[in-house]
Amino acid sequence: MHIHDIMYNMEEREIKGRYSSLDGWAVTRLYPKNPADPHFQVSRRNGQVRETIAVYASYTPVSSIRLPADGMKRAVLVPSGADTGKIDPAVKVIPMASYGFSGKDLVWQTKKKNAKTGVMTPVDF
Repeated sequence: MHIHDIMYNMEEREIKGRYSSLDGWAVTRLYPKNPADPHFQVSRRNGQVRETIAVYASYTPVSSIRLPADGMKRAVLVPSGADTGKIDPAVKVIPMASYGFSGKDLVWQTKKKNAKTGVMTPVDF
């Protein structure tokens, strides 16, 4: 039994928006025990080659993720407005449309008219 977290649902929605199943991508939730581990794996077969991307998530204003050098492609989800200068250039940065920073506060960004945004405390990995 895995713990169900709304943040994983939001992350999955962001990933599926970027890596569409119409293009052959399959998104697999990994349920990490350590928050620094990948949250999702995205893969597809492209001819004879299988493409696989490990997707991480960071909810801090300044993201710095140390990733192992095992040759696998990597991507990281970050809230819009996060400083991504400390992320390795080989890692693809995916800005989230659902979350962003308002000053130092992590807020949920909604498109609904007259909706209030919730303020969340950043989670440090």
